Amino acid sequence: MQAFEDLRSKRVDGIVIMACVNDPRMLKDYCQYGPIVSWQRMGNDEITSVALDQANGYRLALEHLVSRGYTQIANMFGRVESHNVQSRRIAYETFMESRGLLVYKDWYQYSVYSASDGKQAIIGFDDNELSRMLGITTIRNPVESRYY
Repeated sequence: MQAFEDLRSKRVDGIVIMACVNDPRMLKDYCQYGPIVSWQRMGNDEITSVALDQANGYRLALEHLVSRGYTQIANMFGRVESHNVQSRRIAYETFMESRGLLVYKDWYQYSVYSASDGKQAIIGFDDNELSRMLGITTIRNPVESRYY
């Protein structure tokens, strides 16, 4: 929350949220102090979001795994209430059911944010540092091609 307090006290001009671990409802009050932009859907109109199609990206990851014979797929997510997490979860369930594969809801893990949290991951999303550190396959999000 320090960055938001810095915005309130005008030590910074704006904030870009890369991954939100705070409740977005707590953050909207800070919008009056300067611009806040998030790289993930925040679920409110006060905070601008720039995001990719999470469901499609997750389907690509699932197609990759299933095409290589992996069908018992666990999922590791961030915040359970995150719109991105919900989109990925629904994509997983829809994909698996459409192919007649079992959906392992009891294998869902939430609040996975660090290398130690993600040691069991097979595939990552967003081509982030955690994926590179663990040496795992990841779905690349070419952010640089989306700049205007």
